[in-house]
Amino acid sequence: MFSVPWEDRFFLINGTRVRYWEVGATGEAILFIHGLGGSIEQWAANAAALSRMHRVYCLDMPGCGKSDPPTGNNYPLESLSRFLDLFTEAKELHSFSLVGLSMGGAICLRYALDYPHKVRRLVLAGSAALGRRMAPVFRVLTLPLMGGFICLLSRGRFSAFVRSMVFDPSIISEDIIDFYYPLIKSRSTRRAFLRTLNANCTIFGLRKEVRQKVIERLGDLKQQTLIIWGRQDRHMPVANVHEALHKISGAKLVFFDQCAHNPQFEKAEEFNRAVEEFIGN
Repeated sequence: MFSVPWEDRFFLINGTRVRYWEVGATGEAILFIHGLGGSIEQWAANAAALSRMHRVYCLDMPGCGKSDPPTGNNYPLESLSRFLDLFTEAKELHSFSLVGLSMGGAICLRYALDYPHKVRRLVLAGSAALGRRMAPVFRVLTLPLMGGFICLLSRGRFSAFVRSMVFDPSIISEDIIDFYYPLIKSRSTRRAFLRTLNANCTIFGLRKEVRQKVIERLGDLKQQTLIIWGRQDRHMPVANVHEALHKISGAKLVFFDQCAHNPQFEKAEEFNRAVEEFIGN
């Protein structure tokens, strides 16, 4: 399922071993940031297509995929934004576009606000932190006992959760479950998942810091912004999108029908075309 024609690359950032893909030799640089507890494999259907005209970078965030946990297990958006900047400095990326999925979108938003001179364009797919609303499933996962729940999570329940993130559950093959189930059960990914969630959210929703530093500053975004959303997304409230459109000057919205929380996978061809047209223009 995740067989790709390029090799994993690794290097150290402040003592943290980081995995990334670097695909394509010419054109504008695009950096892809995966969702909560995910990995660069979430972009397997996009990296090759977009690398024909661009230099594509996909990064496993700290503690996720094959990247080591950060020093001090630090997961607030501010820290993840700073970590992302260390990556771009190491790769000598001084002007690029950012594409973020779900919690990766929240990281991209924070980064674009922290380092506006570096980000040319911003693509947010099913993004967190576009508004105050937050799906109950993520709020519940901030409760203390959830760490133990994930430890005991059966393959069947995990499979049901993953399939709830797409419109057509049949597109989630057993190979995908076989790949991600050991990841979420691993101590590193489980810790990154829970600590990222708890650092930025509570049972009541997004933390005050996220509301103040991201949501209330959406009007400060200077980058051209494309928001991509699945009409049947049950995990990120679509009301947040309409709230964000009133704040982000000139933001463009693209809806995909028969699509839920993973448009880059469910509607890969349409997703790639929308991103290519947005960044290419």
